[in-house]
Amino acid sequence: MHSARGSSFTDFQLVVGLEVHIQLNCKGKLFSSDKNIFGCEPNTNVSALNIAHPGTLPIVNQKAIDSIVLLGIACKSEINKLCFFDRKSYFYPDSPKGFQITQDNEPFCKGGILNIKVSKNKRDVKLTKMHLEEDAGKSIHDKSSKDTYVDLNRAGTPLIELVTEPEIHSSEEAKAFVQELRRLVQFINISDGNMEEGSMRCDANVSVRRKGSTELGIKVEIKNLNSTRNLQRAIDGEFKRQVEEVLKGNEIISETRDYRADSNTSVSLRTKETLDEYRYFPDPDLPFIQLTEADIKVLKEKLILLPWELETKLLNKFSLSKESVQFLSQDIEIAQFFLKACEMSCNYQKMANWLMGAIQKWLNKEGTSLLSSNLTPKKLAFVVDAIEDKKVSYTTAANELLPKLMTDNQFDITQAFASDNEEDKFDFNRIKKDIHIIFEQYSDKVLQYKKGKKGLLGFFMGQIMKMSGKGKDPKEINILLEEELKNL
Repeated sequence: MHSARGSSFTDFQLVVGLEVHIQLNCKGKLFSSDKNIFGCEPNTNVSALNIAHPGTLPIVNQKAIDSIVLLGIACKSEINKLCFFDRKSYFYPDSPKGFQITQDNEPFCKGGILNIKVSKNKRDVKLTKMHLEEDAGKSIHDKSSKDTYVDLNRAGTPLIELVTEPEIHSSEEAKAFVQELRRLVQFINISDGNMEEGSMRCDANVSVRRKGSTELGIKVEIKNLNSTRNLQRAIDGEFKRQVEEVLKGNEIISETRDYRADSNTSVSLRTKETLDEYRYFPDPDLPFIQLTEADIKVLKEKLILLPWELETKLLNKFSLSKESVQFLSQDIEIAQFFLKACEMSCNYQKMANWLMGAIQKWLNKEGTSLLSSNLTPKKLAFVVDAIEDKKVSYTTAANELLPKLMTDNQFDITQAFASDNEEDKFDFNRIKKDIHIIFEQYSDKVLQYKKGKKGLLGFFMGQIMKMSGKGKDPKEINILLEEELKNL
């Protein structure tokens, strides 16, 4: 690209292709039975294979193969029925073998699409390929001693590398793509997608070209993007840097740059390697992998409901709000919980509101998950129906019943409303009717209450207890009274 007088940033188009590494939630590593666990003491999940002892032989983790095929099916990729692993020369302290086992010409998945949404616009982003590979170890730089240590716990961890076509044209689209991919891998349960822990890492290949041109510019790879925020900032910064270089009349250098989040800048690491430098060749210790139609069919049957299919179902069958649909379709476990509850109650939106509101608030406060609690779909349906049938107020259910439902597996929700003594039952409609009779009798005091004289709440409470509160729970009546005053 060459400079032209009068050119500005608006004359250029951003072109981005993404390379996303997805760490699989397999118990073992890709070619050994070493534990695949995050956060362990350095060099504790390491065997002879991963430190490259002579004579060790790799064995492929079948779950890793199943995981990449599942993702390929979900993205409508072509599943390669005959593929193999390659060695890629990679000389670095965190790779003791001197090479990485990966895939080059014959990956498990070719092509495919992933639909993204930016604002109200939806479109498909085309995928180039997906392949399996092992992760490298981790170099830890000690600034005080200026020493570098190597932790090989991560070495051999199974990764899917997903590569997109260079057809993303804004940092917002790049963010949307990564977010949708993260939702998908979590939904089909092949990865937790946690970018902060490195379960999902992204590199961006960024280039610029003049608007109207179809020729791709020289690409620059930006590494170390561990959040969607950093991904956006890095892409926007690199677009600005490249356009400024072009406007100065300088050539863009094909290189790899490291993004520094603390200063929102990138620095050059090295000029971009060529394929010849990697010296790919088939790994002689691993056999060809052959998949049959029967293998693929079995995996297809596991994909009962994909996120976008669930969204359609929630909208069309249950008529939920868009906010509810977005919340429920982020987590397959919460979605399945909701769908089971819908088999027991037709108050669909109310149950969704509970999951988004009171239940999620309680889970966040306690730092736990829905499936780790004692709440069941049946109990949720029962409580929501009880509220709708005026057997209990929302406030009482949320403040008093919910904590018991979440923590006490012996708590019988049906007994909370059962009593042989009719005098002990809380007649919601009767009390509500009496409250409004009191409001009519003391309309002047109701007006004073609405103007801010909140002390009158006790007066109203006393009148209602005289009229209909004998044998009833004052706390329950007080909650109902406050709700009716709010609705005036």
